[in-house]
Amino acid sequence: MQTRPKQADKAPELYQWQANVQGGQKFGNRQIIKLMDEVDFQEHLKPLLREGYADSLADYQRLHPEQTHISLVKKSNSEKLIAGIPFTGGLDQLRPQPGSQAVRRGWVKRVSSFDSHEAKEHGAAADNNFIQKFSAGTTPPVLPR
Repeated sequence: MQTRPKQADKAPELYQWQANVQGGQKFGNRQIIKLMDEVDFQEHLKPLLREGYADSLADYQRLHPEQTHISLVKKSNSEKLIAGIPFTGGLDQLRPQPGSQAVRRGWVKRVSSFDSHEAKEHGAAADNNFIQKFSAGTTPPVLPR
């Protein structure tokens, strides 16, 4: 039995990540989580499958009905969308998880548009700002693991 996404799950969700300065980023990644369509399947997923496993999104979803959405990421130095991690699944599986370090530390924020002031400001912020605040000779706090 195929799982049908609810109407609210059909609108793409946009997430702006802060810049990973230690990794060389000047601006954070942009993540789009959306209902997977045939173009997404052909471009991003089918090349990863063994030949003949599934030739269309419909074929693939007959085998994996829970795989309704796709997570795509645009890195700051590229115009191309690439697979996120995790790559496909249900909407709840692909969203940044509430208990994750990225959410707890504010590294990722859901935005309404990547062109919004909020998204631009968040993407330009370094995800290590909490370290920079203590670089003037004071002792940084001990962070829980």
